[in-house]
Amino acid sequence: MKTKTFKSFLIAILAAMLPQLASAYDFKVDGIAYNYNEDGTSVTVTNGCSYSDPLIIPSFVSYEGNTYTVAKIDSYVFAFWGMTSVSIPNTVKRIGTWAFQDCNNLTSLTITGQGELNDYGSGDLRRIQDQIKTLNIGCGITSMYYGHISLTPNVINCYAETPPNSIIEYEEYYDDEYYYWTEIYTILSNFDGELHVPPTSTAAYFTDDYWQNFTNLNPDLTDKVTLDKSNASLVQWETLALTANVNPENGELRWNTSNIKVATVDENGLVTATGEGECDVYATLASNPAVYAWCHFTVSYPEITLSLSDENLEMNVGDEHALIATIIPENTGITPSWYSSDESIATVENGIVHANSEGECYISVTVLDKTASCHVIVSGDDNITILLNIDSAILGSNQILTVYPTCTPDVPAELVVTSSDPSVAVARVVNRTNAPAAGLKSFPEQGMAFALMEELAAPSESKAPALASTKAIMIVGVQNGTATITVTTADGMAVPAVLELRVVDVDGDRVITSGDITALYNYLLSGDNTFAATSDVDGDGYVTSGDITIIYNLILGN
Repeated sequence: MKTKTFKSFLIAILAAMLPQLASAYDFKVDGIAYNYNEDGTSVTVTNGCSYSDPLIIPSFVSYEGNTYTVAKIDSYVFAFWGMTSVSIPNTVKRIGTWAFQDCNNLTSLTITGQGELNDYGSGDLRRIQDQIKTLNIGCGITSMYYGHISLTPNVINCYAETPPNSIIEYEEYYDDEYYYWTEIYTILSNFDGELHVPPTSTAAYFTDDYWQNFTNLNPDLTDKVTLDKSNASLVQWETLALTANVNPENGELRWNTSNIKVATVDENGLVTATGEGECDVYATLASNPAVYAWCHFTVSYPEITLSLSDENLEMNVGDEHALIATIIPENTGITPSWYSSDESIATVENGIVHANSEGECYISVTVLDKTASCHVIVSGDDNITILLNIDSAILGSNQILTVYPTCTPDVPAELVVTSSDPSVAVARVVNRTNAPAAGLKSFPEQGMAFALMEELAAPSESKAPALASTKAIMIVGVQNGTATITVTTADGMAVPAVLELRVVDVDGDRVITSGDITALYNYLLSGDNTFAATSDVDGDGYVTSGDITIIYNLILGN
């Protein structure tokens, strides 16, 4: 009585712990939770699984680009579950204590996989071995000895066409001169129930040394999956469509692979080789996990050829050119690696070559162990491309707008700036060090902005050849209107920079003040058309509160 009371107490504690244990897993796929094992290639089924019946544990699981072998079932994982059937692959090496504790409805066990049935250590299947009434043996199981559990089912459904080896054997070994022997015994014990096998295998089971002892044999297992290939070789990135024959004819298949880094498979059996190595692709009958077929794939790297669209290239400073890498076979999925032998002369990014300075270098591309190169000669370019830090602006009268030019290539040049309409705005080239900071600056009195610009724009300093990075462009708003500010070089050979400018002064007093906001406000509120011609500050064709906002920002110097 004391033992039962203590056991009940432990079970109660376990039941209270399960909700906390349920969240301690690394990832979850199809309702089954897993933790990584230390070997980095296998996982353990752990707490956090979602209830399902039948419960089907896969041989392999893929997650975040990796495939892992399902090698263990943790303790307590399925304790108190009400499922009636469980499928366990022979990849599982150990089942933890109480993994199936008090699964009182569990009466059917399915063993899947290829090769020998593992012993599951001294695991928890022994706790439920007496309640298993139906044992389903997968078609890939080849032997059933070497076990610590002894099942006494009423029915065995053995889908293996070749009878699994089940002969009792003995293992002998010496350790420090002592002699040991261990009996390796069959998983089945005193079976006298119904044995169901595939009809094409009747004779094999009748004549097998072990299985012939089960006289109640029924050759009626007709569920079957076959593939048109059992072995295949591919090179990486090749595809192969597997054809499956299924009985029953309308049976749904589930496809999976033992290593997605070697090959993947879609829901129709199309296999894609993804990397060098070996793996198995499985087709399993969705309604019966004991019925499956597999094809063993060997994948190797293909022989790759690599070439460039240009072997020699002449460029000017500032030019760009697209090199095209041709990889055969196509659609390899490999990203080429690009590099320059001298980045001060030319750089490359995804095949786009940019000429930086005069000289010679090599632009190369590599794919796996293949390399192709292009000899690049860069010459100086008389043409300069000029850019400004802005390409459009709204400016108030008696305001200064300071913009910064840049040149490509960055060589000394004499900059010249012109205005398409000096009655709207004027501009000068000045030294950046003594110019106002980039942006707008307002002046309280009419003419002060223009006077400051003239003072700073000393011709001998501002127009002498220099790097564009040492110069600034100062623009003064004169009166309402639009103007185009153009920055080029004195020799006229540069690709110019253009700034589209709109000067705003609603009430025409040549100063941006709160009076301009009042004029716009009256126009919006009462339809006062006195200043209708200049009320559309932003030039979008409408007079809205947005125009007032622009003037407000201009007053603040924004």
